[in-house]
Amino acid sequence: MATCESMCPSTEVKFRSRNGLINQLEATASSRNGPRYKYVADPQKMVKEYSRSAADTHKYNKPDLLRPFPVLMRTVDYLLELYYALGNRRQEASSNQFSSIFSFVSDRLRSVRQDMVMQNLDGKSTVILMEKMLPFYIETDGLCKMMVVPSYNPKLHDFQLEECFGRWHDEIKSSGDITPNSLISAAFFFRQLHRKPTLLHELFIFRPKLSQDTFNLIRSICSSFYSNNYYRFFCQFKSLDSLLRYSLSDSVFTLRQSAMRIISVAFRTSVARLPSKLLADWLGFPVNIDIFNVFLHLYNVIPDDQGNILVSAIKLVEIPYENLPSRQY
Repeated sequence: MATCESMCPSTEVKFRSRNGLINQLEATASSRNGPRYKYVADPQKMVKEYSRSAADTHKYNKPDLLRPFPVLMRTVDYLLELYYALGNRRQEASSNQFSSIFSFVSDRLRSVRQDMVMQNLDGKSTVILMEKMLPFYIETDGLCKMMVVPSYNPKLHDFQLEECFGRWHDEIKSSGDITPNSLISAAFFFRQLHRKPTLLHELFIFRPKLSQDTFNLIRSICSSFYSNNYYRFFCQFKSLDSLLRYSLSDSVFTLRQSAMRIISVAFRTSVARLPSKLLADWLGFPVNIDIFNVFLHLYNVIPDDQGNILVSAIKLVEIPYENLPSRQY
């Protein structure tokens, strides 16, 4: 049974205060601008850290150190408020402030899941918490693949996102009375689109859990991707909810490479030229043509004075997975 009624157990507050382990986001307003060892803990802002060692996990598996579901809900709400308080997150993603908040929220949400596991939280409560957390992980996954974020660890973030989706999916699959969130459901499939050829089969198995509109949307996007119909895919992509666009980051990266191969073959003559603005639109790039030009440079292509590109000049190369321009939209 979990009995801790605060976001951070008092024993942890005392321990971290004694050892200079207060995060700047947990410090009082009067101390947070000084050196870390002088931070003073603000009890209203302290949030339980993720315990990384197996020994610590066993040691802290005690009722007074575990937060019950209502406190976990309050903790998640507080953490997400910190993140969503950032205005234009896409523009601020490379800032130190974004990096600090992203790192803090990610770690503390992981601690929430740790408390969930330790107390064997029921399925419905698990789904509620996962559906609160997942938008943060989905959005930051997409953002951090388009911008340089110092605190972003691709492997760790991918692990945490997969963990959240895994727990969510297991509970939805085993329950007959939990209706999944439509955006989370679509994002679950979209995130796997680029790496799982059997996804449509799995979609039909999952179909009873989905509304007809959600099912049709997922099937349409998947069909466009698997048929390499990049024009149709990106026409649909532009109208999607921002969360779903973030969830398709890897598929956008993959399909653009396929599209460049198709275009280089379909229009390959010694004189064929295409307007770069038209090509940018086909591939779902933003109106800012400069961003698309950076992408074209990867293929050794430079638009002429009229903004046209010579298709025969396209040099097909393997673009590194971590390449940022290939994911812009």
